This record gives sequence, C-alpha cells and structure tokens, in this order.
Amino acid sequence: MVTVNGMSRTKLNKIAFHKNKEIFTNKGINRCENCGFGYGLSFAHKHKRVWYYDKPSETLWDESEVILLCSKCHLEIEVDRSKTEDLFNRLRSV
Repeated sequence: MVTVNGMSRTKLNKIAFHKNKEIFTNKGINRCENCGFGYGLSFAHKHKRVWYYDKPSETLWDESEVILLCSKCHLEIEVDRSKTEDLFNRLRSV
C-alpha cells in the first residue's frame, strides 16, 4: 500500500474532501465558482493529485490550491493546463 504522510492515499483524499467541504461551506461557497451552476460539484485542485503527495497534507485543503467547480467546468480545466492556470489566477489571485 502506498502511503503519504503515514496514511493511505485513499484516507488522505477522504480527509481532504471533508476539510474542503467544511471550509467552502463556512465561506458560503456552494455553487460552481466559474459558471455559478449548483449541481454536479466537485473540488478541483491546482495540480494533479500526485503533486501533493510529497507536500504537507494540509496542502490538499489549502484555499489557494482548491476551487469548487461543476462537472463541466472541472472537465474543461482537467484536460487543459493553461485553462487551469488561468482559472486559478482569476479566482485565487491575491
């Protein structure tokens, strides 16, 4: 079994999901941050999951690394790195 920071990837991903859900709920973010659609939502990360596995666990729920997207918007950025970068720059730029 592959472990990250002493736990399985599956367990780490479940923890990240619950922490992200709590963070976004507390902020009142419950729609796609790109188009505003309210269904089929999931958390999209700035990088592919494997990038996070040699980082501190908290990086998976760091607000600068995660956005909430509908399935359509998530798919669009999933396959196009430049769209991912552009969307994160627009939504998470300081």
